[in-house]
Amino acid sequence: MATDDVGADVRDASVDFRDLFRDLRTTLRAGGEDAQQSLQAIVELLAAHFRSDVCSLYQLDSAGDDLFLKATKGLRAEAVGRTVLHLGEGLVGTVAETRRPLALECAQADARFIFRPETGEEIYQSFLGVPLIRARTLLGVLVVQHREARRYGAEEIEDCETVAQFLSEMLQQVSHRPSARDDPSPQSSLRFSAVPLSPGLAVGKVVLYLKDIVIRRWRAPDPAPEVIRVQIALQDVEDALEALLHLPDAVADPEMRELLEADLMLARDHGWREKIVAMIGRGLSAEAAVQSVREDLRERMKVVSNDYIRARLMDLDDLSHRVLVKLTGEGHRNLSDGLPPDSILVCRSLGTAELLQVGQKGLAGLVVVDATPSSHLAIIASSLRIPALGQVPRTLTDLEDGDLMILDAVNGQLVGRPSPFVVAEFEAHIAARRTRDAQERSVASLPCQSRDGVPMQMMANAGLLLDLEEIDRFETVGVGLYRTEMAFLIRADLPTVDEQAQLYRRIYERMGERPVVFRTLDIGSDKKLPYLEDHPEEANPALGWRAVRVGLDHPDLLRDQFRALLLAADGRALRVMFPMVSEVEEFGVARGLLTSVLEDHLANGGPAPDPLEVGVMIEVPALLWDLERLLERVDFASVGTNDLLQFLYAADRNNARTDSRFEVLKPANLRLLTTIAATAARLGTPVSVCGELAGTPLGAIALVGCGFRTFSMGAARLTQIKSVLRALDVAVVEERVQALSQYLGGNVRGEIVDLAREFGLDSL
Repeated sequence: MATDDVGADVRDASVDFRDLFRDLRTTLRAGGEDAQQSLQAIVELLAAHFRSDVCSLYQLDSAGDDLFLKATKGLRAEAVGRTVLHLGEGLVGTVAETRRPLALECAQADARFIFRPETGEEIYQSFLGVPLIRARTLLGVLVVQHREARRYGAEEIEDCETVAQFLSEMLQQVSHRPSARDDPSPQSSLRFSAVPLSPGLAVGKVVLYLKDIVIRRWRAPDPAPEVIRVQIALQDVEDALEALLHLPDAVADPEMRELLEADLMLARDHGWREKIVAMIGRGLSAEAAVQSVREDLRERMKVVSNDYIRARLMDLDDLSHRVLVKLTGEGHRNLSDGLPPDSILVCRSLGTAELLQVGQKGLAGLVVVDATPSSHLAIIASSLRIPALGQVPRTLTDLEDGDLMILDAVNGQLVGRPSPFVVAEFEAHIAARRTRDAQERSVASLPCQSRDGVPMQMMANAGLLLDLEEIDRFETVGVGLYRTEMAFLIRADLPTVDEQAQLYRRIYERMGERPVVFRTLDIGSDKKLPYLEDHPEEANPALGWRAVRVGLDHPDLLRDQFRALLLAADGRALRVMFPMVSEVEEFGVARGLLTSVLEDHLANGGPAPDPLEVGVMIEVPALLWDLERLLERVDFASVGTNDLLQFLYAADRNNARTDSRFEVLKPANLRLLTTIAATAARLGTPVSVCGELAGTPLGAIALVGCGFRTFSMGAARLTQIKSVLRALDVAVVEERVQALSQYLGGNVRGEIVDLAREFGLDSL
C-alpha cells in the first residue's frame, strides 16, 4: 500500500510538471513580442503553482555584475527594474554567487539579508532561492517567499530546481526579445537608484566621463623602456598635482590643500609604483602593468569595508587612470576647460583634483558610480553645493552624451531621457524651490524673533572652512557646532599641534567676533582614523569606542587638540564641547584634562582665553537621570537629538527596517525635551539643539513649544527655519505643544502640521 502511495505521488508530480511546463510554454507564446509581459505572466503562474505569496525573477545583466528584479508577483510593482543587487549581495546575490539553492525559514534573521524598502518585502518571512543556469552560464535567480515562517523541505527545493532548469531554457528565448519596459531606443526612459553624496536637484544634459581605456599593447619584450615610460607618466601626473597646489584657492584654503597633498602623497607611494614595475618585469607593457595593478585595486575595493581605505583605493584608481591617459593618449576629456551649461557629469570615479579643476563651471550635477558619502569627493561637492549621487548599482552604458537627465540628490534617484511631462513637473518643482529659497534669503538680515517678539538665536553647524564661506552669507549668531574631526578625517596622518592651530586660527579669522563652539574629536563608529592603529572592528560601533571615550583613553590626542585651540584663541573666547558623554564624572575627567593643559599654557606665557566655556552634548540617555547635577557643572549644553532619540528607542535612524520606529514627534519625546529645556532654564545654563530636528520646520516648531530658543543646523537650513520661527506666536505654540506632549501614545506629527498651517506655513 505504501509503495502504491509513493508511486501515485510520483505520477501526480510528473503530471503536475507536464501541465506546468505546457502552461509556461503557452504563456511564453501568448506574450508575443513583449518580453516583460511574458516574464510577468510566468511569475504569476509559478506563484500559483508553488502556492506562494511571492514569486520573483532576477536576471543577470550583460556585464555579469548585477541582478535586476525583472518580474514579480507579490512584491511592489514599482520595484521592477529598480531593485538591483550585486553578485554576493543579499540573499539573492548569495544564491547567484554560490550557484546553490538557499532556503531559510526566517530570511530577515539571516546576516546576509539586505532590505530593499521599495519592494515591500518586510512582511514575508521565509525565502527559497534557486539559481537559473544554462550551459554553465548564470542567467539569474528564481525566488519564492511566504508570509509565514516555514521550513522548505527537500522535495520543495528539488521542485523549484526542476522548474528553474526549464525556465533557464525559456529565458534564452525571452532575453532576445524587445521589452516595452527595457526598450533600448534613444527615446526610452532610464531610471537609476543611487546614494546622495551632496543634496540638491538638477536637470541637465549628460556629459560622460567614464574613463574607459582600451589596452591595445599587452606584451613588451624589453622591460627597460617600459619602466622609463611609466616613470615619465608618473612624473607628469605629479607635476600636474603640484601645479594645482599653487592655485589661489588651494593657497587660501588649507583643507583644499590637504586633499591635494593627499593625492600627491598617493602618487608618490612606493608600494604602488613597485607593483607596477614588478608587472613590467614579468613581460607586460607599461600600460598593461598599470591596468593590471589597477584591477587588483578594484578587487580589493570589493571586499574592504572601511570607508577611509575604500576612498584611498578609489583615489589610486583615479591616479591609475591619469597615468594610463599619459601612456596611451586615450580616454582624455579636458575638464579644466569647463563644461557646457547645465551639464550633469557622469563618471565611474573622479579625483578631488579633477572636481576642483572643473569647479562649478557649467556643472549642474554630478554622478560618480563608485563614490561614497564619506569620500573626499562628497565633502568637496557638498561644500561647492553641487548636487551629487554615488553608488549607482547598475551600469551606465545605456546613457549617451547629450542625454537629458534628472538628478534628484534628495531622494537618491536618476532619470535618464525623461518624458517632457516629467521634465516639466520636475522643473516646476525646482522653480518653486528657488522661489521659496529667494523668499527665505530675503529674511536673512531681519531679526530672528517670533511674531510675538520672543528673541531666538540661529547658529550653524560646520566641519570645513568651505562651510564657513556659506555661513558668511547668512545672518547667524555664530557656529553652534564645529566638527573638528573633519580635519583629521581628510588626512593620511595625524595633524600636529601647529597644523591644528593654523586651522583653528583661520576659523577665528573667518568668524570674527561671532562665537564658535569647537566639538572635540568625535571619531569612531563610521568615522575611523586609519592611522589610529588600535581602533578595533566592533560588532556595534555606534555604541562602542568612540568620541570622548577615545579621547580619554588617548589623552595625548585631547591634550594636543586643547593646546592647538588655546594657541589659536590667543586670548579670545574659547568654547569647547565634549561629545558622547555618558556620565557626569566622565565630563569631569575631560574638563580636568583641559584645565591641566591650560595651566601649562599659562605657565609658558600664553594668554588666558577670555572667557573659557566648557560644554557638553546631551546625546546619551543615561544623562537624563542625572541631568541637574550635569547642568550645574557645565557652562552650556547642546542637545544632539539624532543620537539621543535613536539610543532612547534602540532604533537606528538610518536603517530602513527601523525608520518607522524612529518617529521623533512623539508625546514622550516632547516631554523629555521639555524637561531638558526647563531644567536648564531653572539652573541658568544656556542650552541649544544641534541635531537634525532643529533643521526641520516641524521639528523647530516642536522645539519652540518645548522651551528651546537657540538652534544650530546646516547652513542650507538657516533661512528656512528663520522664516518659520518669525511666523510663530510662541505663547500659542508652547500651549499647544505642551498639550500634545500629554497624549498617551502614537505621534503628533499631524497635529503639528495643523499648527504650522495656522501660522500660514502651508508648504511644510
